[in-house]
Amino acid sequence: MVLLTSSEFLTQVTILAQKVRSQSAFTITFKQYDGIDKPKPRAGKPQHLESNENYCLIRMKAKNKKLSTVVKKSDISKFMESYGKIMKANMDGLKKIKRVKNKSKALQG
Repeated sequence: MVLLTSSEFLTQVTILAQKVRSQSAFTITFKQYDGIDKPKPRAGKPQHLESNENYCLIRMKAKNKKLSTVVKKSDISKFMESYGKIMKANMDGLKKIKRVKNKSKALQG
């Protein structure tokens, strides 16, 4: 998995979304991240310093390509604005869901 800066991640998301538009799909996940990469030590060993800053780990997977980035809590609003614009631009190929009404609901009103 490749860890990128947020701006590089957004450009790669745009490129990959356009590549896989007709062939396959991609997934993006968001996860809270505390910045600690190593597991907590057992009792009697020195402890890690706790970080006060919260982060968001964002991952993208398309076929065999994996990307990720870490965004600070203070920068998440700017990132989500840009991410929203990219998703709106690339979501034009979605299929409309056919909904079937229940007979009981149709009879009531």
